[in-house]
Amino acid sequence: MFPNKKSTAVTTGHKAQRLMISGQTEAIASSAQQRIYMHENLYFSASHLSIYNIIVPLQIKRGAVSIEHIRLSLVSMIQQYTVLRTAIRFNPMNNQIEQNILPLADEIYSFQHSRGVCTSEQLDRLLTNESIGKYFDVEKGKVLRCHVVQRSPENHDDLLYEGDLIIFVIHHVAFDLSSSKPFLKAFEGACWATENQQSVLTMPQYIDFALYEQALLADTNAESKMNKARRFWANVMHGYNWDKIRYLVPNEDQTDQLYSGRGHTIAFIIDQDVVDAMMLFASTNNVTMFSLSLACYYAFLFKLTNHNDDLCVVSSAANRPEKELQDMIGIFMNLLLYRTKIEPTDTFKQLVQQVQQLSNEILIHSSLPYQKIIDLQGKREHHVLPSTFFQYESLISSMIQKNTIEISVSRTPASYAQARIYLDERNSFHPDKPQVAIYNMSFQYRLFSQYTLSIKRLLHALQLIVLKHQSLHTSLVFDTEKNQVIQRFIDLNTNHSQMLSVIESIYETDKQLTEIMHNEKRNPQLFNLAQGLVFRCHIIYYKKIASNHLLSDKDILIFNFHHALFDFPSMNIFLHDLNQAYTTGQLLYDNNTDLRYLDYAVIEQQMSMTGASMFWLDALHDCKLDQPLPLPFDRYRLSNEHRTGRGTSISFDFGQDLSHRFLLYASSNNIPLEHLVLATYYVFLFKLTNGEKDLCIAINTNGRYKDELNDIIGMFVKTIPLRCQLDTHLPFHKVAKHVQDTMINSMKYSYFPLQHILNQHPNISNPVFLDTSFEFISTMIKNEEDEIMLGDSRFSLVPYSINIGENEIMSQFDFILSFQHDLNLNEFSCTINASLDLFNAETVCIIAQRLQTMLHQLSASMIDNQISKPIYELSLTLSNEQYLMQSLNNTQISFSSPLMCIHHEFVYQVMKHPQKLAVELDEQSLTYCELLYYVQVLSLILLNEYYVLPGDVICQCVERSLSMVIGIMAIEMVGGVYCPLSPRDPQHRLHVLTQQTQSRLVLVHHLTKTKFDHDIVSLDIGSILIMNDLNTDMDNNCLSSVIMKSEEIAYTIFTSGSTGI
Repeated sequence: MFPNKKSTAVTTGHKAQRLMISGQTEAIASSAQQRIYMHENLYFSASHLSIYNIIVPLQIKRGAVSIEHIRLSLVSMIQQYTVLRTAIRFNPMNNQIEQNILPLADEIYSFQHSRGVCTSEQLDRLLTNESIGKYFDVEKGKVLRCHVVQRSPENHDDLLYEGDLIIFVIHHVAFDLSSSKPFLKAFEGACWATENQQSVLTMPQYIDFALYEQALLADTNAESKMNKARRFWANVMHGYNWDKIRYLVPNEDQTDQLYSGRGHTIAFIIDQDVVDAMMLFASTNNVTMFSLSLACYYAFLFKLTNHNDDLCVVSSAANRPEKELQDMIGIFMNLLLYRTKIEPTDTFKQLVQQVQQLSNEILIHSSLPYQKIIDLQGKREHHVLPSTFFQYESLISSMIQKNTIEISVSRTPASYAQARIYLDERNSFHPDKPQVAIYNMSFQYRLFSQYTLSIKRLLHALQLIVLKHQSLHTSLVFDTEKNQVIQRFIDLNTNHSQMLSVIESIYETDKQLTEIMHNEKRNPQLFNLAQGLVFRCHIIYYKKIASNHLLSDKDILIFNFHHALFDFPSMNIFLHDLNQAYTTGQLLYDNNTDLRYLDYAVIEQQMSMTGASMFWLDALHDCKLDQPLPLPFDRYRLSNEHRTGRGTSISFDFGQDLSHRFLLYASSNNIPLEHLVLATYYVFLFKLTNGEKDLCIAINTNGRYKDELNDIIGMFVKTIPLRCQLDTHLPFHKVAKHVQDTMINSMKYSYFPLQHILNQHPNISNPVFLDTSFEFISTMIKNEEDEIMLGDSRFSLVPYSINIGENEIMSQFDFILSFQHDLNLNEFSCTINASLDLFNAETVCIIAQRLQTMLHQLSASMIDNQISKPIYELSLTLSNEQYLMQSLNNTQISFSSPLMCIHHEFVYQVMKHPQKLAVELDEQSLTYCELLYYVQVLSLILLNEYYVLPGDVICQCVERSLSMVIGIMAIEMVGGVYCPLSPRDPQHRLHVLTQQTQSRLVLVHHLTKTKFDHDIVSLDIGSILIMNDLNTDMDNNCLSSVIMKSEEIAYTIFTSGSTGI
């Protein structure tokens, strides 16, 4: 097809060899081609299976494409990349394996069309057949096959639709795994090509690499790359017993034995604890995970082979050192021999270091073909291959390689973080009439005086950023069929109008500017997730739009993002790229090698999370995730009621002294500040909820658990439940240590998605623990971090409040406590944000005052060496409440008679005001006269039917009601000792209290009578209040005969132990 040309000249001097375009159609096969050809013919010629098929499946994700268009694109690829039509043959005349580029013809490739592959079993069977079928004839240049599959049996047209498949199968003699990316890039280019492809005469072909390799091998310079490698490998393999290399598999030392190609595979997941220990060992000892894993393999083989101390295994290398080779389709993979001698007395650490040194040296000399390595030992005639192979891939790289096809598409399931934000916005807030946007992330910057900024250069820079970061042009939609949130990045190459949303406005007064900024933060109509409109730039000019297209003093820039596609760490990436793009006019990136957010989402879906799953299942065992903490709500939200997003906020500063004490305590006890204030929050919640000991709240984590994720704009924030089970008898320093341990263990597995955690508890319909949250912020206030540079222009961050109205803020949570540490002043401040759906602003203010009170108590215990004081002794009682209690408990009040009893005073009030209201509850009320009547009825029953005597303890367990007051006064009237019991206490505690008081009787009503066993005598107060059952002929005289002494006890009360009163 092409005219033959002379071979590339081979120099024997010091001149370095270079890869050149030769235009040849015939040449000696490359070393890798020869190795594959010989291995297949020597060992697998009689097998009915093909062991060298490499399968590359593609799935249509959106749109449609004609089958004929696929075939024509494939033909275009075969024409352009000659390795896909290259024959490999043995030439007996010169005893060499040669390659020959053949002209394009229909028989040079295989193209098949199938339909009706509906089930996963049918698809698995089809893919298996493609991977082992004998479709190729390498000696005739037939090395490529394409199988298009229409999944639906009803599809009889010439189009492939969503879910249909394009399956490429390539023989290994023309292809390796590293060729997948250039192959797919070439196929994509062929599919979308609108003009002629690059000529084969103007681009290097695989045959040029074979000639380049031959030139390198023929270089006689002693210091050439290949000669150095020869000396290295001769030294490595010197004295090796080649007969031992195949001992691991019985009978495999027969070199003329043919193989069937059939095998068996076993896979298992290494425990996360083991992986963590290996990574810690590798980091501590400065070795690679490859070397550590290989050392483990050696140790295993040493034991498996009965202490064979001279071990040799083979591993592969991509062998694409030159940049020109990285985008070339072909077989470059080389096999390398890793030989090591094990000293049984050496430690494992010594073995790892030995393997690390060997690996480093092998990589330097990895380009010498495997055949040349064994030639040095005189073993070429046996084509020796070791029985043991070793392969290692890191998680990210292996995931990308394994899923190259999947992640190269533009549509994939949303990440767990994206799905959480998307669904929370739709479910928690009214989807059609949202009152306020919760997830707008706006950043305002004002240009410094004497600086200007080019609008044209700014817009160009923003376009480059949007092109680089696909999150900024990604749509989110809910797929009802798959019941999941799907992300899809918008193709900007075909739709430049949707590239960037830029708005211009004018302001004259600060009030107008504030209103514009408020609108950016609170307007729910600014973004459209379904259309991929997730980022906007708002340029605000002072008084008039500049005619010179320059921003100047007092002009404002607002960058606004939707939180589903953006988090706070993304802003640093955005500003860095914005400065680079504005300054240089370009933004370097490579979509083929740079990890994208879509790639992260796919990797996240396939990560093994067994260890994390077990941890969270154990950590949340028996945790009531659907029961809200009993905070002092002013009202409750109905189950079908949406959030309004309205909240209130209260902030206060610790002050210098209080901050210093907390900082000193953290330093002295070696506890991070975040863990210290989190422990404080748990103790506060314990007191605020009246003694709730099992506390579970939500916290957010960064989510960028790998370095590869630090350069990607996207939403990575993970929300996890943080559960703390308090022992209230412990002192604060032990509680802090317990919280620290809980935090450390939880953060270790914080990558586990919240959705997975909730799926472990299928009976939970509403995870209300998410409504109570905590955050710790450590920032530099009012310093250079609030300033950015774009080229030579300097901007400052405009302070902004999240207020949405007078005394109102946006509130995502029901209750969140935020601690801020100002690194400049080295002081703390605290903010409580609470939803106005549940709290009054006055209530939140009181809660903040209680927190201040507790903080000062903790601070005092830190400096007064009262650190052993149990946390239940802490008090949230405010000073005015203490005064009120003192006045209520003041028993020095003078009565009309020193012998006057409580019930006497009550009767006196009845006589004075018989028709006045004595007690009122909701819509119910009793006058003094009515109340006395019911008290006397109950008193007579206690005397005549239950024979209550003065001094007897009578317990009462009722809810707040009129019956409660009737019961109290009746007990006092008969001379009994009133003892209240809480209906909220567990049944066993109520039983213990009744035994402890030796109570003869318990007064109950219909809501509480089931709390007590039959062996405890109880009386339902409600039953005596039924008018038809009342005895109108009551003898009240017996009440006058009850004799009581002034020193007798009126009541006894059991406190919870947590009130601090």
